[in-house]
Amino acid sequence: MYERASGLMIGLARAVSDGESLANIADVYVHPDHRGTELGVQLVQTMVDGGPGSHLSWMLHTRDAHGFYAKAGFRAPDETYLERPGGPRAPARPPVPDRCTRRALRSFSYDPPDRFYHDIKGFTPIVSARTSRVLSWEELGCMTKPSGSV
Repeated sequence: MYERASGLMIGLARAVSDGESLANIADVYVHPDHRGTELGVQLVQTMVDGGPGSHLSWMLHTRDAHGFYAKAGFRAPDETYLERPGGPRAPARPPVPDRCTRRALRSFSYDPPDRFYHDIKGFTPIVSARTSRVLSWEELGCMTKPSGSV
């Protein structure tokens, strides 16, 4: 939502949906200078009732804005609604090298091992530790070059 006089954005609503049956309101933001004017309710009503998702079942999570969303028609779920809250975030895992990268890793003898993965994915020249010459992708046993490689 934009202010007509200045053209500045004063409100934003964001949702996620499968396009078939469910939609989730992720964010509703109204600039502090424009809060209390029902712009947020208008944003939600326009998104829910006036958009292509008017036939969807809408849901959201809020800690303290139950009254605000009630103005747009939201209410507490009935006894058929269940939810599984998320657990702790799993630690990030390093990317799994593809077959060609694994073969290249076995062709070298210097440390650290993660440098080889970066070299291959970054498409910098790969030099054999045994012959001191640049290896081709074919010598590494790759049938095709990775996309973006030279």
